[in-house]
Amino acid sequence: MSRQIYLLVFPAAANASRVNGTRAHWAILVPQAGSETKGTVIHVVGTPFTSYGLEFKRGYDCSVTRRAYHKMPLALVREEHIQDVSATHPNEVDVTPRNALETEAKKIDPPTASPEPLNPRVVSENWPSTANPRLILNNRAGGVKTGPLSIFSS
Repeated sequence: MSRQIYLLVFPAAANASRVNGTRAHWAILVPQAGSETKGTVIHVVGTPFTSYGLEFKRGYDCSVTRRAYHKMPLALVREEHIQDVSATHPNEVDVTPRNALETEAKKIDPPTASPEPLNPRVVSENWPSTANPRLILNNRAGGVKTGPLSIFSS
């Protein structure tokens, strides 16, 4: 059996992007079994000054966030590659992978510090756009291409 995972895009505030070049924040949502809005968010956090780090935000619930976001189907993942991890509190932050999908995500280096962190025209690497093709092309953990993007598909 497969589970749908999603790409979440949190647009930057209009005034922030004009002032300091802030761009949208991208993340991957791995919903818990039986939910389309609550689960683990896989994303990188940091700054262009200090670089970024991979983070697993467990117990995240899209339905209660106050931030505007877009949610798009990204891939179907076989259940065997996902383990629902209960969070002890909402939005619990973890850096330790707990299943095959998270382990593969951890193998992909997040963006490093920007050589010009104050220059809004210097675009740093976007982790989900780097991670998704690499997971797909490397066909890690027995993935098969089905749909627009698929990692660990059945």
